[in-house]
Amino acid sequence: MDINQITALSKQGESPTLEYKTSTTQLKPAFETLCAFLNKKGGILLIGVKNNGEIIGQDVTDNTRQDISREIKKIEPPIQIEVNYIKTKNGRFVIALEATHGHHAPYVYDGRPYDRIESSTVLMSQHLYEQLIVKRGQLNHSWEIQPANNFSIDNLA
Repeated sequence: MDINQITALSKQGESPTLEYKTSTTQLKPAFETLCAFLNKKGGILLIGVKNNGEIIGQDVTDNTRQDISREIKKIEPPIQIEVNYIKTKNGRFVIALEATHGHHAPYVYDGRPYDRIESSTVLMSQHLYEQLIVKRGQLNHSWEIQPANNFSIDNLA
C-alpha cells in the first residue's frame, strides 16, 4: 500500500469496510473494529486519518509497533493482520491495518465479539455469536466435506 492508495481511501469516507482513527491513542476501538471486520467481509483501518478524511499521520516508534503487536495478540482465534506503515508528505506515517474476512468466525478481541453495522462497530448480539459458533464447529466436524476414498456406489447398498 502506498500514499496514493491511502489518499484514495481517505476520500471514500468510512463504510462497512473502512474506518479511520486519528492516532494510536485509539488502539482499543481500532481493534474492536478490526475484530468486527474479521466477523464480516473484512476491511481496512487507517490510523493517522481524521473522521473527515484528512490525512494527519502520526509518529511511529518501536513502542508503537510493540503496542500494535500486543493488540493483535488479543484477537482470538489467532489470525494474520496485515500492517503497513506509509510515510506521508509531512514525514509522519499512516498505519494501515487490513483484515480479510476470517473463516473461523466468530473472532473476539479481548474476550468480546464485535460486529460491523454500516460504519459503526458494536458488540455482537448473542444470537449471531451462537450462530457463528455453530458454523465454525461444522468446519472441523462436517461429514459432508470428508473425502470418500476407496468407496463406490456399490458400498451404499
